[in-house]
Amino acid sequence: MTTINHPAHGPVSLDRLHQISEILSKAAARSDGGNLGYAMADAVKVIDGAIAAFGAEPVAWLHSDNGIGIPAITRSRNVADSWFSKGWNIKPLYTTPPATVVPTFDEWLEIRGNKPLGWVKDAMRESYDACRASMLQGDK
Repeated sequence: MTTINHPAHGPVSLDRLHQISEILSKAAARSDGGNLGYAMADAVKVIDGAIAAFGAEPVAWLHSDNGIGIPAITRSRNVADSWFSKGWNIKPLYTTPPATVVPTFDEWLEIRGNKPLGWVKDAMRESYDACRASMLQGDK
């Protein structure tokens, strides 16, 4: 039996959703207003809804095909919208949330190889979770 490992057969990443949205937005803007153009515009709305479900908002936008060969970045959504209306290729830029540095209690137990039982485990969890919360909050 053959296994197909092409990315199209796997889950769609947030970055790929942005690429698809951008491609369809441009195609819809260049369409003649027929059914396909409306369908692409609707697909962009659905994709943008999926992106919003990820909870990610762009912090800036980049374009590199403005005709003069100099890429530009803006933090203004209005500027990005004006670039898009000119048909320029716009790429939203996002921050990456930092990875958690302090493992959860269960992860910590697994790393250490400990297997406490009963009230001992409960007491350890309570202490560990209090310390972990303090470390994650920092000086707040």
